Amino acid sequence: MKESTLVSVLIPTYNVEKYIEEAVNSILNQTYRNLEIIIIDDCSSDDTFNILKSMESKDKRIKLLRNKINSKIAVTLNNGLKIAKGKYIARMDGDDISALDRIEKKVQFLEDNISFDMVGCSLISIDIYNNKIGKSTSYSDIELLNKTIKYVSPLSHIWVAKKNVYDKLDGYRNISGVEDYDFLLRMKSLGFKFTNIEEYYGYFVRLGRDGNTISSYGIKQKKLRSYAYSLYKEREKNGSDSFDYQKLSRVTSTIYFLEKIHSYSSAFLFKSIKLKSQRKYLLMFFYLILSMISPYQVSYLLNKLHYSVIIKKYNK
Repeated sequence: MKESTLVSVLIPTYNVEKYIEEAVNSILNQTYRNLEIIIIDDCSSDDTFNILKSMESKDKRIKLLRNKINSKIAVTLNNGLKIAKGKYIARMDGDDISALDRIEKKVQFLEDNISFDMVGCSLISIDIYNNKIGKSTSYSDIELLNKTIKYVSPLSHIWVAKKNVYDKLDGYRNISGVEDYDFLLRMKSLGFKFTNIEEYYGYFVRLGRDGNTISSYGIKQKKLRSYAYSLYKEREKNGSDSFDYQKLSRVTSTIYFLEKIHSYSSAFLFKSIKLKSQRKYLLMFFYLILSMISPYQVSYLLNKLHYSVIIKKYNK
């Protein structure tokens, strides 16, 4: 691997003052050094941007941008892509932590396996105090990824990808909340190849933080996910899809009562996940049952169950 190859790291941020320094330091201290670190703040109302300005002054690899108005994650990422110069694009979130060899391992994989255009890895879940609360294996078997893509995203968004993939897809489509899933499905429609380094748990994803995707999107995110998959099936049949923003607004509309119920449901589900990590299984099942007060959560859990059945057969 030639470390002369530039890697652009995109980090969108919004109100993550408690976590941003640790997140960015996990990129600054990577074993792979030839990085441009493009951080795009989406009009944070806390001290996030000031912390980033201080960090930018200490490392010339950081390029700090700020949106003029709050624009959500898809637009934010595309603003960063406009100035990215690397051969590869890496993703990072402002409240998570990267293993220090994550970018090196993924770039090495893509250099050694030129038929692949993108690679992800397995994950470790942490809480707001950095306590490990679970693991999530991201599989490498292509047939398995194709079989399960309806139920789960085949790669977590913290992948490393060739820049030309982003150029071909014209960046992310403005479906904030499932922009990564939609990106992968559009990649698949165009014949690009992706996989994971299955045995490598190289990223620590933070769960339970106020303001993250679970609390911000809830029902909307689940509806968006179904919409993104329906567009993929449409492309499979017709060669193109009928995406438009007016329809996007219609398919994600909901009522306040259901949103409120779902927010409680998500909190119960997170509690259940944390109790599982503590091996308190009776309480875990109690909170899991409570999480089913939302019909959208039930649908999500059924998808997870279906996925688990497929994985169980695969692992036999």
